[in-house]
Amino acid sequence: MKVKLIDKIYYLIIPVILILFFSCEDPVQIKLDQGQKLLVIDAFINDLRQDQQVRITYSQNYFDNSQNVSVVDNAQVLLKDLNSNTTYTFTYKNDGYYTYTLSPTDTIAKVNHLYQLLVVYNGYTYTATALQKRTAVIDSIQVKFRKNNFTGEEGYKCILWGRDVPGPIPDYYWIKSFKNDVFWGRTSDINLAYDGASGGSGGVRADGYVFTPNIAEAITPFDRYYQKGDTCRVEIHSLSSEECWNMFIQIINNTNNQGLFATTLENTKTNIITPNGSPIKAVGFFNMASVITATKVVN
Repeated sequence: MKVKLIDKIYYLIIPVILILFFSCEDPVQIKLDQGQKLLVIDAFINDLRQDQQVRITYSQNYFDNSQNVSVVDNAQVLLKDLNSNTTYTFTYKNDGYYTYTLSPTDTIAKVNHLYQLLVVYNGYTYTATALQKRTAVIDSIQVKFRKNNFTGEEGYKCILWGRDVPGPIPDYYWIKSFKNDVFWGRTSDINLAYDGASGGSGGVRADGYVFTPNIAEAITPFDRYYQKGDTCRVEIHSLSSEECWNMFIQIINNTNNQGLFATTLENTKTNIITPNGSPIKAVGFFNMASVITATKVVN
């Protein structure tokens, strides 16, 4: 009799537990703060003989997955060469881009000149300064046939033979590569060099060194190949400061910040100065670059 009573209690408890368990699956909607709208200024200007652009947009909410970017089309964008006391006015075109049109023989970027960017928006002037530094040296681009033993995919890897220019001041480079004029532009494709290596401040400098293999081979992304007839183009852009180099490192770290030991994300650093009293803070970066290029047709 006692056993039967226990059985009855058992069969009564189980349904109650199941009801409680499934009732906990109801979704809970938590209203999160949308955060403050920010002004995003992307101003990477170089000495290539092509139109130079500055893009200004509004930031998107972290949980906004839409592809539509809110652009700013009513700002005034000026670039001042503080060495020659020359001012260049950028004109709005479309999609948030402000453009300065160059003639085929002209350039607005000169080595060792100090520049100031001014963005006037809603009566407030946002500013940033950058020194244009020298770039590196490219000797050649090597092509090697490769086969992925896991996927069976075959193709060609392009390898950069170049080096840092020796000198007492550290050099920072952003090495951009293209396949048939299409930029390898994923975060995982960002290829940086501190002198001739990929270390940072505080480490041993590779002053005047040939670029280390991890930099040289990264002009071809690890999961991509070139095929016969493709054109590989490489551009080495100088970075104005260690601050700019660290900004790229921060972007890489934030993107790869996953897993059990992930840390709290932080806002990417900026060198744009927001004026006192402005209701909108600016982020983004201003850099002046000297660029050296090389191309190789895979055959």
